[in-house]
Amino acid sequence: MTVKTTLMTVLGSSPQVVTETLFALKDKNFPSRIIVFTTLHGANEIKRLKVHEKITELCEHYGLPIPTLLTTDIQIVKDLQGNELNDIRNKHDQESMADQITQTVRTLVKDDAIAIHASIAGGRKSMSFYMGYIFSIFARPCDTLSHVLVAPEFESVNFWFPTKTSSSFVASKNWNTGEERFLDAKDAIVELAEIPFLRLNNTLKNDGGMLTQEATYRDILKAYQLSFTPNENVLEFTSDYRVLLNGTELNLPIETIAFYRIIARTCKDELMYSRQDITDLKMDDPLFYELSKISGTKLNGDKPFDRFDDIKDQLEDKAGYKVNQKCFDSIEKKGLSNMIVSRMLLDISGELKKVAIGKSISFCEISVVKNEISEEGIRTRTKNGHLGLQLNPKQIIFSE
Repeated sequence: MTVKTTLMTVLGSSPQVVTETLFALKDKNFPSRIIVFTTLHGANEIKRLKVHEKITELCEHYGLPIPTLLTTDIQIVKDLQGNELNDIRNKHDQESMADQITQTVRTLVKDDAIAIHASIAGGRKSMSFYMGYIFSIFARPCDTLSHVLVAPEFESVNFWFPTKTSSSFVASKNWNTGEERFLDAKDAIVELAEIPFLRLNNTLKNDGGMLTQEATYRDILKAYQLSFTPNENVLEFTSDYRVLLNGTELNLPIETIAFYRIIARTCKDELMYSRQDITDLKMDDPLFYELSKISGTKLNGDKPFDRFDDIKDQLEDKAGYKVNQKCFDSIEKKGLSNMIVSRMLLDISGELKKVAIGKSISFCEISVVKNEISEEGIRTRTKNGHLGLQLNPKQIIFSE
């Protein structure tokens, strides 16, 4: 598989960092595409200073393939209302920019045929910080991060890249006297400083959701922080039969929500549902009672099994829940079979992976646990335990 490199950079008023970085990469994995994050002012500078022409000039000078810098790849930072920003002036603008970079980087790292070289040489300090931090979250082993270094005297609007032959340019001008100072581009030294950084992509890749969903920069940081402190996660079961992890709703089928509620409720007191008992739970299974409660069906002394058709109708017609008819038929005939339970566990795990990372997932999954709580308030796993949650009771909330 042929891997192509994309240069990604943040820019402010000095788009020269693009050609300087390209020069520094001429003997490395030279990029075929350039993506720029900038403000409206920066985009105007790219146009005014004819950056596309300077890139072409550099590539022709050194016999390099000309990378694309499409209009759509000049990404102007927008505010929360979608307006292009002339500058980044407040925390809301910064977060909007961070979300924009997050979305682009997340999309690129899904493609194994693309390697990213990210530069933090341009733009405001906050732009560079966000670029580096977001890159650390998503970057793979093939991706690199750098800063281009240029001698201070060559930091001029008229300098674009070192040349092979003599090429004099005005480095500065005394506006009082009109005196101009000239330098030769041939004498410039441009170095690329690759920056070591922590790559967290494998965590996201293993858990899945944060890499594929539209999670914001803030959401991802929150998920990482909670994965380091899993005893701070909060799993809430609301009075309208939703499931929230740290305030974010899990999109689960109603029968799975009912099962999750039963397990979670027992974990606030004592654990139950040992694996060997699952296949014995049929007509009197608490799941039937939980579903009858959710549906609002009045049993009037009947067993919920005998009113199961009414419960299904009530769930769909009055409560407005989508019923998995095949699953309900199977539960009605066989109770909670191992196959049904396994599907529910996968449903829960899959939804948790969309909003959480690492231990936050494993602690909120239904798994085999032992009815013992450590000094840290965490339940421990054991082979001969019960189905339950590793969360401590205070982390499980029923708002009803």
